[in-house]
Order: sequence, then structure tokens, then C-alpha cells
Amino acid sequence: ALDRKSLRTNRSISSDQVHLAQLIIISRTTTGTMRKHNNHNNAPNIASMIAFVLLATSFKSVSATYTYIAGYEPRSTVTEHAEIDLDVKDIMTHDDWPSNNGGAYKDCTTITNACKWDTNMYPTLWDTACTHNLATVSTSNACKSPYGIYSAGKNSLKSSSVRSIAGFASSIGTKESGPIGAKVAAKDNQFIGAMNNFWKSKGLNELTWGQDIIEAAFKGEKVNGGRDLVIPTTGVTTSTNTIKFDAHGLSDGDSVQYNNGDGTAITGLTHGTNYFVVNKDTNTFMLSASSGGSAIALSGTGNDNQYFTPKHNFDFGVVGRDFRKEVIQKGMIYLNIFPYVIWEMQDAINDCNAGSLADNTQSYCSPSDTYCGQSVHAWDEAVAFFAGSLESVTKGGVTGYSGGYLQYYLADKRCENFGTCTASYDTNADEYAGESKVNEEIIALFQRGEDEISAAVDITSTTSAAAKTKCDVPAKTMEEVATKMLVPFIQGTIRYLYKTQTTSGRTAKQAGELFAFASTILPFIHAVDPAAAKMLYTHVWEMPADPADDVNTLADIKSAIEATYPKLGFGAGIGTIKCSDIGQLYPYLSGCVDTVSSTIEDYAGYEPITDVTMHSRIDLDLEAITTAANIGGTCGSSCKLSDCSVATTVMAAGTGCNYDGTTLPWPTTADGSFDIWTNGEHSKKSTSMRTIRGFVSGAKTKASGNSPSTQDVAYKDNKFIAIMNKYWKSKNLDEHTWGEQMIKAAFEGTKVGSNTHLDFSTVGRDFRKEAIQKGIVYTNIFPYVIWEMQDAVNDCLALAGTNNDDKSVHAWDEAVAFYAGSKTRGKGYGIIESEAGKLQYRLFGKRGVHFKTRA
Repeated sequence: ALDRKSLRTNRSISSDQVHLAQLIIISRTTTGTMRKHNNHNNAPNIASMIAFVLLATSFKSVSATYTYIAGYEPRSTVTEHAEIDLDVKDIMTHDDWPSNNGGAYKDCTTITNACKWDTNMYPTLWDTACTHNLATVSTSNACKSPYGIYSAGKNSLKSSSVRSIAGFASSIGTKESGPIGAKVAAKDNQFIGAMNNFWKSKGLNELTWGQDIIEAAFKGEKVNGGRDLVIPTTGVTTSTNTIKFDAHGLSDGDSVQYNNGDGTAITGLTHGTNYFVVNKDTNTFMLSASSGGSAIALSGTGNDNQYFTPKHNFDFGVVGRDFRKEVIQKGMIYLNIFPYVIWEMQDAINDCNAGSLADNTQSYCSPSDTYCGQSVHAWDEAVAFFAGSLESVTKGGVTGYSGGYLQYYLADKRCENFGTCTASYDTNADEYAGESKVNEEIIALFQRGEDEISAAVDITSTTSAAAKTKCDVPAKTMEEVATKMLVPFIQGTIRYLYKTQTTSGRTAKQAGELFAFASTILPFIHAVDPAAAKMLYTHVWEMPADPADDVNTLADIKSAIEATYPKLGFGAGIGTIKCSDIGQLYPYLSGCVDTVSSTIEDYAGYEPITDVTMHSRIDLDLEAITTAANIGGTCGSSCKLSDCSVATTVMAAGTGCNYDGTTLPWPTTADGSFDIWTNGEHSKKSTSMRTIRGFVSGAKTKASGNSPSTQDVAYKDNKFIAIMNKYWKSKNLDEHTWGEQMIKAAFEGTKVGSNTHLDFSTVGRDFRKEAIQKGIVYTNIFPYVIWEMQDAVNDCLALAGTNNDDKSVHAWDEAVAFYAGSKTRGKGYGIIESEAGKLQYRLFGKRGVHFKTRA
């Protein structure tokens, strides 16, 4: 028998079984008063109920005692770890946080104290250290301040101390675990190492750069303490035109500003002027007036107070306060917590290589408690720091992005800008609202990694070579997770590159957002393409106040970033970021197009080469058009074809010949059937909305537009479409737009063109309804499917391999998308007919049943 203690500790009970048992218990405790007064005698014994559930169900054995995180099932307790998001929340919502002043990026004069916290650069309280008594949180003013919470923590308690965000950034450089010979220290992890190396190359501390950036933003100082290179006269050698400063950290092309220190300037240089570095070695450099230019001749040594300020030592004292706020609020997550999430995964891999899942796990696990001892606590911590405590325990977390604060929340927020809210569990059809696909992928990878680590460790022999080899499997999953996490950071970078390209958009707030996002992805862009990283770095860390002075354009920077997608990340993560993962900043910027077919979901088994996700969503317009609220009910056999004797049509009942009441035409109100047919609703293009009516309204002039166009076949001249045109012209319909005429007449209750045989005002409402919802597919979309195939053939004949998006037969893929629709996406062959949407694919499956022509 099982008692409550067994329910809490027995790891062989599945979560589904426990949930069912709990439902039974809840049912008994909430249905009457007998349970309250006669608890033991009248209520079924809990052990009996669980025994019943165990006998009646058969599920995979998993843990059911730990708090889920956005659908992820941990195998250890990480509730305190997850509460690091409460620190972020308390910092961001703190009463001492100054309101935005709306100032410009580098304007400290137009608005009084625009670049200060209040009347000071920062509150003097922040100079007072916050000290907690072990895990007892101090209530001193210093500890309750935003800076105190950041530096010393508040909500995420450890056994004898308080976890802090600053602690993540300050300690990660020295973190290590695992056996000698197999351990990978945090600084040596490929992802963290890439960040360290990049920021070291920019003159920041190799190990504490994340903390240095946030500290500087809080204090309104230069990053890394404003590391100016003070050059005494002995540091200038005129015979070689060189300047000496030990470990200067400069690279070729870096920009530095010369300051004469109020003394005699170096002959050849001008006070306050920016110069470019010509690097000689670790301790010596020369200067040039232009990037890549010749070294400047130096004929005087200046004075002992002169110095050079590397431009990458960003000065938070000369930017608007809103800029500093955004860098703090966003940067503490992106630049401090994000690297630590990666470290926790690496820590779990190290423990795996040590042959011990008990490492880094709970101290209360007894030796006999097999499942508790097999928890990979470090891996669970990674998930906790990724999603936080404020996301729901269920799959998908809190709906949209209303509840969280960490990376999980960010992905849900950015998906609404880029049309990547396409998680399979998201019932919202709009890709610009709901749950992000990348979160679904990351949580699934986290769960897979946890299972892989558990399977890898041979608990009967911690020295098993085979077990250690198996640790390579979750190590690859770690690489996939860390790479996928870059998606919302890339989206944020593109969004704020766009927003800050104009003078009015280059506010301190928006420039600060760009700084936080871009600083996160810069090391990874650099690892793929240093030139692309330099473009982005120069644009963000050396951003001029006036967009007219930008060195590179938005289009150039965006294209350079997009070109790195196929190689971003490390190890197994390389190739997992696609254009479709990033999406498009609708309706302002189009996205790039994928060219690798194996990474794009199929449509009923057809594997496209390009991303036609948005095209396939035309079926969602049809779904919206044919909802009962828009199209009305069905009268059925009781209503005759041309019986309009019913004085008042009832829309819900489908009686009569009108739309409703005595109104003949369908209304043209927003979100009505006619409006969706005309203006579209779900199938977005780069800067407009794709519409079903648009498929047929432009039939007369539609062409591929190849140059030369000698072999192009226009829409109207395709053999199949031409037959349709010729036929309907003979019936007095427009030769090219007959499809539009039919549907329009059905909506309006009029004759079709000048054809005298069909007057939609004289036929029953059911007739009009069927003509609309079926005719849209058969007379509007079907010809367009044929056209897209013709368009692809035109491109082929013209040898236009670059037409229709990036060397792909994009038009051919579009044909499939318009034929099968989004409902068939990712489902492979053999879709159940009722789940196949409303386009031609569904029709053929439906008719196949009637005529016994199904495969």
C-alpha cells in the first residue's frame, strides 16, 4: 500500500498517474460535507486510490514530486534557483527606478539632468555595500535598492547565502567541475569562451566583462572603469612612431581618442581627435588617420598626463538615463544570466563525465533513494535560470509574455514582432501572437538532455568508459540549446537596428535596447564573420548621435548578420538557426529565405526547399471566412434552390435568400467574410497582406517579369488557365477576372457579370454560402496554384536561378503551400481527412472516400 509519504517520495509513479490520483482526491474533497466531518470512514483511502490508478494506467516512470517549469520536468528541487527572476522583477519595478524622460541617445542638455539618475550621476546609497547575514536577507536601504538587489541578491536563497545576478557574472570566470582530464571550466566552454575572447579583444576584462558593463551602466561610468591608456613621455618612441602600453588590448582598426591631459600634445597628434590603431604587438601600437592607413609620424613625446581612450570603453556618463536603464534591465539577463545558464549545462556534462549524477544534487537524497540520486541538478538549474519561477508549470508557460522576466519571456515577446509564435501547442492561429516556437524547441531539448544524462551514467561503475562516451550525447544537446537561445537576441537586434535608423527613433531608450541585444550576439557573429561583427560593433558601441553619420546602413548590417545564421553557434548547434526561426519584422523588414530543405517542415509529405509558411496560411483566411459567425448556418433539404418566399432571412438558420433579415448583400464590415476575402487576415507578405481576392483580380496582367522575358508564359496564357478564360468569356464573364466576378456576385446577391443565367438574388442562402466557401478554393485558389507552377517553369527557362528568393524554386513551393495549406504542415503523409484544412488537399481526401480512390 502507498501512503502520502509514498506519493511524495516514490519515483516510479508517473506524473500522469499522480495527477489522476490527485483529481480523484480533489473530487472527493470538494463534493459534499461528509468528507469534512467523517474524513477517515467515508472517504476512500488515498493509498487505495493510487493503487487503483497504478493498476489502471501504464506510463513511463518519471518524477512527480518536483515543480515543473513551463512544461519541463526537473528531477531535483530548483524552486529557489528559479526565483532569480524575482530579483529581476524587483529591480525593474522598483519605486526608486526613475521614470523615462524620453531623451535622445547622446543629449545631456536639452532635458535637465537627462543623463543623470536624478541630480547625481547615481544615488550615493549605491556606494554603501549590501551585506546579508548568511541566507537571511538584510532589510537595509542599501540592500533594498535596485543596485543592492543586483549586487547582493534578495529572493533566490541558497543554504547559507543569497544568490545574486552580479554573482553569476563575477564568479563564472572561475567556475569548474568534473574529473581531472575531463573537466571543462566555465571559461573554456566554447560559447562562454567566445564571449570572453571577444570582449577581451575590446579591452574589457576577459572574465568579468558582463558585470563590468552592468556596473558601468548603474554608475554612469566608462565600461571597465574607464580604462584610459595613460602614456608618459617615455612611452612614445619617435624613431619608430610607436606608443607603448603593456597589454593594451587593442586590435588593428580600433578607434582611440587622444587627450593631451591639458599639456603639450604629442607632435603629430591633435587633442580630442579619433585615430585608428595599427597594432604592432601586445604592448606596442602605432596610429593612423584612417582605418587601414599609414602610420602617423611622431616627432614629439608630449607630456606625462596624456592618454588615449579606446572607443570601445563605452562611456555611460554621456548617454541618456533611459539608455542606462535599458542596458541594466535587459543586460543583467542577456549578459549575466544567459552565460550562467550555459555554464549550468556544462556543469551537468562535467558531472556526467565524472560518472556521478549525484554531484551537485540535493543533500537530502538518501543512498537508497535511487531516483533522487539520479537527478541532474545542474541541468535543472539551467532550466530554472532560463525560465524562472513566474512562468506557469504547464507547457507553454504563462500565455503570451505577461508573466515572466527571463529568456523564456523574451522569446514569447519577440515572436510577436517576427511571426514566430508557432509552437505546436499554441491554439492561436496568428503567428504574431501566442507562444514562441523557439521556446517549445528549447524546452524539448532541455528535457531530452536530462534524459540523455540519466541514461549516460553507469551507476554501477563510475569508471565506465562507455558511460563517459555517452556523455558526449547530452553535450551535443547543450550545444543545440545554447545556439537556439540566440534567436530572440538576434530578433531584438534587428528590431532595434530598424527603430534607431532615424533621428526621431534614436532615443536613449531604443538605443539602449539595441546595445543590450547586440552586445549579446556580437561574440557569436564574430566567431563566424569578424567583418560582420565589426560592422555591428561599430554601429552600436560607437553609434553617433546623428544617423546621418552612421558608417554602415541598416540593410548592410542586417544582411551581414543574416549571412551568419547557417554557421552560428558551436558543435551540434551549427546549422540549427534558420531564416524561418528568426522570421520577419512585419510589416517593416522582410526576412531572409532558407535554402536548405532538410530544415523546413513538410506539407503533407512534400518537402519544400524554401520557407513558405506564410503562404500556406491562406487556408486560415478560408477558415475565418467560413466560420458560422461569418457565413451563417445551413438550412439543408427543407430549403429549395430558388425559394425566396421567406420574407425575412434568418442567418443562423440559413433560410431565405438574403444575408440576414431583408438585407441582401453580405456586410463589408471588418473581419467579416467579404472583408477577409478582399483584404486578407493571416497570410502576411513582407510589407502587406496576401489576399485570396488578389489571386484573381490581377489575372490579366500577372507575369513572372524575367529579363529577358522571351520565354515567359504569362498567367493568362498558361494552357490550363487559358481554357478556363476562354470558356467563361463565352458565357459573358470577364475573360480574366471571372473567378473574382463569381465570388463577388455571391457575396453581393447579384448577377455574375452580364451572364443572364445566374442571379444570386434569386437563389437560397445555402446556395450563396456554398458558392462562396467552395468557389473561393475552386475558382480563386486553384488557378493560382497552376500559375505558381508556371512561374517556376518560367524562371527555369530563363535560367533565373536567383528569382523567387535566393536560388530556390520558391514559386513551386508556393504552389504546394496554396494547394495543401498550413494545416498539413509538418504532418507528413497520411493526414486524417478532418485535420487536413480546407484547401484542395482536403477536398481530394474527402472525395476519395466517396469514390473509393484513396491510397
